[in-house]
Amino acid sequence: MKKSLLILAILILSSYQFKLHAQTTEIDSLENLLHNNIKKDTARINLLNEVAYKIIGINIDKTLQYANEAKELSETLNFKKGKAESLRLIGIFYIIKADYPKALEYYHRSLIINKEIGYKLGIANALNNIGLIYYTKSDYPRALEYYHKALKINEELGDKNGIQKALSNIGIVYWLQSDYSQAIDYIQKALRINEDLGYKSGISNCLNNIGNIYMVQEDYSQSLGYYQKALILNEELGDVRLISDCLNNLGLAYMSIGNYSEALSNSLKALKMRKEIGNQRDIGLTFTNLSRIYLKKSNYEKAMNYGLSGLEIANELELFELKMDVNEALSKIYAATNNFKKAYEHYVVYKNVSDSVFNEKNIKKTTSLENQYRFDKEKQAIELEQQKKDAIQAEQAQKQKVVRNSFIVGFVLMVLLALVILRSFVQKRKANFILAEQKEEIETQAEELDSKNRKLTQLSQFKEDLTNMIVHDLKNPLTNIINIELFSDSDDMMDIVKQAGFKMLNLVQNILDVYKYETIEFKLNKSKNSLSDLINEAILDIKFSANQKSLSFDFIDLKDVYVNSDAGITKRILVNILTNAVKFSPKNEQITVKISVIDNDMLRISIHNQGPGIPKHKQNLIFERFGQAKQKNMDKIGSTGLGLTFCKMAVEAHSGTIGLVSESETGIEFWFTLPDYQIIETTSKNEGLEVCQEINLTESDKKYLLIFINQIKDFNIFEISSINSVLKSIDKKNPNIKNWVEELTEVLYSGNEVRYNQLINF
Repeated sequence: MKKSLLILAILILSSYQFKLHAQTTEIDSLENLLHNNIKKDTARINLLNEVAYKIIGINIDKTLQYANEAKELSETLNFKKGKAESLRLIGIFYIIKADYPKALEYYHRSLIINKEIGYKLGIANALNNIGLIYYTKSDYPRALEYYHKALKINEELGDKNGIQKALSNIGIVYWLQSDYSQAIDYIQKALRINEDLGYKSGISNCLNNIGNIYMVQEDYSQSLGYYQKALILNEELGDVRLISDCLNNLGLAYMSIGNYSEALSNSLKALKMRKEIGNQRDIGLTFTNLSRIYLKKSNYEKAMNYGLSGLEIANELELFELKMDVNEALSKIYAATNNFKKAYEHYVVYKNVSDSVFNEKNIKKTTSLENQYRFDKEKQAIELEQQKKDAIQAEQAQKQKVVRNSFIVGFVLMVLLALVILRSFVQKRKANFILAEQKEEIETQAEELDSKNRKLTQLSQFKEDLTNMIVHDLKNPLTNIINIELFSDSDDMMDIVKQAGFKMLNLVQNILDVYKYETIEFKLNKSKNSLSDLINEAILDIKFSANQKSLSFDFIDLKDVYVNSDAGITKRILVNILTNAVKFSPKNEQITVKISVIDNDMLRISIHNQGPGIPKHKQNLIFERFGQAKQKNMDKIGSTGLGLTFCKMAVEAHSGTIGLVSESETGIEFWFTLPDYQIIETTSKNEGLEVCQEINLTESDKKYLLIFINQIKDFNIFEISSINSVLKSIDKKNPNIKNWVEELTEVLYSGNEVRYNQLINF
């Protein structure tokens, strides 16, 4: 198991090793040259290919962009050398994206052009890249063939960089054949060349491969040491791909010695980086590692999820070693959860793939070319000697032929008769066995089809219910907008359109946000906000719906509280819960908003309405996606319930909790908590009266203010923004009027309705 995992883990970087020291500055300089050199000539082609090569480890998509531009310009100018290099770079892009057929196509096209123009360095690079493809597809004899060809050309050219690539690759193939001494010898040679060149990327690759060899030999302390050295170098280089390879290997090593916490930490880091890179083959490998780690930690649910994800990639890319390992892991996971049928199915797949990969035929194929050559020579010598012996024996046998033939004829006739009888018996037995197997297979397929049919029926019903729920939530607002001409009052018409638009926007936002924040982290933009302001603004958004049902609001302990939260998100939490309260409240009832501090020093905001209660067996579904309980005496089609799902996600993102209390047939309280808050003590009502006496308004002042007070009386106390717009238009040069405006503003934010009425009714 360990060796097959490491076989998958080694992705030889010979096709895209590159120097990264001072890389950013160098690339910036080259891109500036590219920007300034707009002339379409061979110099621009060479510059495009150089930038594409150097940027591989930073932005592989830009590599494809520059290489394609170089290819198109080379075709226009008939510059074959530039086209060959651009084709090779495009091949590198596809191998990183795990599209091996495409990569092989571009490498062969590059090789053909380089051979045509006699460019040996280009030939060697293309050969090495093609060898990598065959290595990745586990065709080791062909991989060795191309690696040896590349090594020979690089030695002729004296290209040390090319030599170290080929040596490292050949060493890995020896490692795959369990010839560890040969493998380490080749890789050590490559390591010394990289050290002479000061080539950190090549050094880290060699260290990583040596660590893999010690890993297979179960020398874990040695393997950990090499992996950690490689990781340090790769972090200096800043190459995400190389870092993820080292982290993945460290995870495997720590798992082997039973340090599952370190194994999990390194593997999760590797998975995050590999997802950013997008190499499905590497992602599948890390999924398999994680499934084994979680199995060791007895977390079977996560082990199974990662295992199934790895299996999907193995099947899609036809990676036989990965398919073998992930099926073995899934067999153990299902066995641990007592699902022995599934465990057996995956074990059968594991054994079949294992046999196909490691049978005698494939072992012969993976024998090195040098050993195969010696074997063939020895075989030819033996065959020649045997031919001589056969000639002597044939001469002697001819003399005995006549006597023997008569005996053979009789014996053959007897054997043929026996074979006819045996064949008839075997065919009948085989036919019975096949019929039994076919019957069992038909029964199994029938069960699977029945199960899939039930699932499809459930999925179809779910889609229909979801469509009905969304249509139901959009029906009323759209109906109000369509029938707007039935309302004579222009203010009512605008309120109806605004409220209908708000409902539809809120529904769409909830749907988008719930799906969005299920896959990415919920990002908050926190600031200090007045809780009373947020509550008042939320009530303003649902005011029209509340007025239609003649609902009133009661505020308990609405102190001057400030919360450190995302203002927009917090307001949406309040709007969603208040909308729910208005929707289910009977007419002429009251909705109560209460603020308190609970035992664990959390701020608790609760909203109580007199709507129908929710049975206890449905309360655990109320915050799930599309899980809103269906209430009796309400429409048959329920709401999508995504508003409360969004509330749960948003509250938990603030490190708070959310829940409900419903202990009777009527009356339900939704509550949520916020941890980061501050309560500022406000002036008492008696103190407010004393302040009121200090405001001296003359008759002239009162007459001036009366115009504005008549406008203010059109609004409720919680419509702060509307009242503030009126207050801003008042001339405050008069000290008495200024004091009155400041006092009224303070009362608005404190929510003191008694004091508010005193100030506007002088």
